[in-house]
Order: sequence, then structure tokens, then C-alpha cells
Amino acid sequence: MFALVRLGVAGMLVTSLLTGFARADMGYVPPVNVHLQFENLDDFPQYDFYLKYGIGQGNPYMGLRLMKVPSSGMFKLEGEGRRLTEVYLLAVPRGQSVAPPNKVDNESWLSSAPSKSLISDPISWMSQGNLLNHEQSTSTHRIDIQGNQLTATWVGGHEPRRPLDLFTVIIVSGWALSALIITAGLLLIARWYRRSNRAKPESPHSGDSNEK
Repeated sequence: MFALVRLGVAGMLVTSLLTGFARADMGYVPPVNVHLQFENLDDFPQYDFYLKYGIGQGNPYMGLRLMKVPSSGMFKLEGEGRRLTEVYLLAVPRGQSVAPPNKVDNESWLSSAPSKSLISDPISWMSQGNLLNHEQSTSTHRIDIQGNQLTATWVGGHEPRRPLDLFTVIIVSGWALSALIITAGLLLIARWYRRSNRAKPESPHSGDSNEK
């Protein structure tokens, strides 16, 4: 009975240590899986549209990409990794070529526009905040060009609930099992204690004291 309680306490200590290690490792980071849509690109036939961003397992600025934007429909950001830089929308005069990422000054390339081109502020997800590496999220935008200003306004999006990763399930299950073992041990100890009290013989001096 006491062994059950000790076993449960040991289980809680182990799961606590595992939780600490998980926090030190910053937890689970899902792969980038973002889908975008721009509603009205056809309103600006004089431009070709591109996305400029970086993606990677480590430093995403080391994996800069230039992606041609489809004229309609939802599409997935190209590339694999768990980290994502800011995402910029670039409008280039139709047919004009665009220089690939600059290996020397990559952050400058990311936020700059070629001659006669326009670039937006970092694309936002939901009503505010930069687009992050949300897993299986969607973000729909409507663009506008006024003079030399290109804007991409968020108009809708969805981020489904992320499933629990295996490590979290193991931690929660460990805590639940440890608590169950401790509870069962304490109940058995309480039952044993009650039975032992009932089984104790009466003191031989108890009757003498009553007669007096």
C-alpha cells in the first residue's frame, strides 16, 4: 500500500522533470503550413505579383524565396521549415524580371523593391500582427494600389486548433496515472487503518475502571 503511494509520487516527479525539459526546449514548433489568397489581383493587370520571404528549419533569413503569386485561388507558401520571416507582397511591371535573393545582404533584399516596382508592408494575419508560422492556417487579403503605395488588407482567415503532440499526451497521461496510483494507495491505507483499529482488543483495565 505504501509502495503504491511511493510509486505514484515517483511518477509525478518523472513527469515534472520531463515537463521542465520540454519547456527548456521551447516546446513543439509545427512546420510552416500557411495558405494565402489575394482576392483582386486581376484588377491590376499591369503588374505581376510575387511574395518575398524566408523559410527554414534554422535561421529563415538563410532560406529566402521569391514566389510568383497565382492569379486566383488559395495557394500554399512554398518551402519547408519551422521558421518564417516577414512575408512581403511585391508588384512588378508585367514581364519585368526580378533579381533573386541577395546572398550578401539578404534582409535588405527582403524588404526592398526593384526599380518601378512596389512592395507592401509585412503581410498581416487576422486584423493585426505579422503572418507567423501558423500550422494549416489560411489568410485572405484584398490589395490596393494608390500612387506608389501597395497595400494588402486582411479580410478573412482561419486557424484550426492544433492537435496535441505526442510528447504532451505522454506528460498528461503520466500525471493522470500517477494521481490515480496515489489515490488508490491512500484509499487502501485508510481502509487498512480502519480495520486495524476495529481488530484491537479492549484493554483489560477498562472494566475495572468502570466498576470503581
